[in-house]
Amino acid sequence: MSSRIAMTAGSQLKGMDLQGCPPRAICKYLRLYFPPNALHLLESDFKFRTRAKIAEHKGKMETMQEGIGSIPSG
Repeated sequence: MSSRIAMTAGSQLKGMDLQGCPPRAICKYLRLYFPPNALHLLESDFKFRTRAKIAEHKGKMETMQEGIGSIPSG
């Protein structure tokens, strides 16, 4: 298992209380098993409206994927 793991959250509604969301809870639990700064939770807002919004979200996700390789591990 790699010591550099990134988790991405699924779709969440705008205005939703994210403190109790499953991806955050899972990440909090898993942090105990990894060195400091080795586990990262990446989040992105997604608005289900137009093709332009979908394209914008796709671009954000691609940027996020590219950034995963540059995350320093502990």
